[in-house]
Amino acid sequence: MADSKVFRARREVCGLFFLAAMLFCACTEVPEYKCADWNSPFDFRNQRCGGDAVVITPPDSITPPDSIMPPEYNPNNCGRDWTDNDCKTVTIGTQKWMAENLNFDNNEYDDLPFSWCNMGSCAKYGRSYMWGGAMRVCPPGWHLPSRQDWQVLVDYAGGNEVAGSRLKATYGWRNNDNGTDNYEFSALPSDDEGRSGYWWTATNTGGSFGIYYMKMYSYSDEVFDGQDYGLRAYSVRCIADSGNVALSPPNNCGVDGTDSGCRTVTIGDQKWMAENLNIETADSWCYLNNANSCARYGRLYTWAAAMIACPNGWRLPTIEEWDQLAGSVGGTKSDYGTWHEWWHAMSPLTSKSSWYNSEYGTDEFKFSALPSGYRDTSGSFGGVSFVGNWWTATEQGDGAYAMGMHYLNDYVYGWVNDKGDGLSVRCIIADQPHPN
Repeated sequence: MADSKVFRARREVCGLFFLAAMLFCACTEVPEYKCADWNSPFDFRNQRCGGDAVVITPPDSITPPDSIMPPEYNPNNCGRDWTDNDCKTVTIGTQKWMAENLNFDNNEYDDLPFSWCNMGSCAKYGRSYMWGGAMRVCPPGWHLPSRQDWQVLVDYAGGNEVAGSRLKATYGWRNNDNGTDNYEFSALPSDDEGRSGYWWTATNTGGSFGIYYMKMYSYSDEVFDGQDYGLRAYSVRCIADSGNVALSPPNNCGVDGTDSGCRTVTIGDQKWMAENLNIETADSWCYLNNANSCARYGRLYTWAAAMIACPNGWRLPTIEEWDQLAGSVGGTKSDYGTWHEWWHAMSPLTSKSSWYNSEYGTDEFKFSALPSGYRDTSGSFGGVSFVGNWWTATEQGDGAYAMGMHYLNDYVYGWVNDKGDGLSVRCIIADQPHPN
């Protein structure tokens, strides 16, 4: 049997979670809420005591969040099902924004927990995400805004010196230092004391502290920006894909059994599909069995399913055709054993967004490779935002070649994989001559 060598993310990033947890705990001041009934511990997640016990606080404690929310406030369900169905939205100038913090719980979908409830209450304040999670939690049709997107919003609201007061909600901020909410953007704090709100941007300039965020304070009318590393947890406001930084529309490639919904691209003398196949067949899955994952990443197929999945006029490419593609975009080959490795081929082939710490992707050739993850033979899923893996038609022993990309390195390489794993599919035009 061939060894299953699907690119996996867990080993490489498991240490990040522990570091992030330490940073999160060290940087978060937990209010000293207590319960009158000492046998009833305070529930920070729901901001209440168990049973009939009442909340008491030390004199210097902060005001409990329940008392600073307006009575007519509706619970925040934005993104709970990874759609925008329950999200309040607002159009400000030429941009369409979500008018509340995202509240999609990606902890149950990802290999690592990437989010926590703001101020102990997701229903009021939404969630805070590590940057790797923030880059992929916006539902289809939306994306994490860039620093430029935020600046367009700030400029429309009067510039950095006054935009904070005009974008902050009229409730929820410490000591009632609320905003006027001129545009119904309703920015809310994310720290435990209602003093400050932080929001990630998609802009990463590289380096240890290269990721931009935006911030507002209860005591200031200004909007600030700053740079940080991606292991802190900040809020997310999504912007519609029709905003300044447009992303690909939902993936409909093959959903009707034809290529009518598929984007294509010609690179060198090859014609490829420019998105992962999303035609439903036996032995194919959406990542984590979530249909919204198919809309973003396409489906994951066993090798046997992949061999017959491409619609009429298309077929599964060989390992040599992937080699040709990698060479056409400027990759440098290092071939040894049963592995095919191409340095500097990943960046021109990958999407500019969706990859964790995506400093490599330029998508110069509009191939738009995405980190769609995998499903192994045990039925476990993993790797979304970290790795992309694609089947080839080339068999080797009991296995078949796959090509993969990993966010940590700027190369594409192939290996012999177990045919029972679920990987992505990119089809090539059927009349493309096979390489000699």
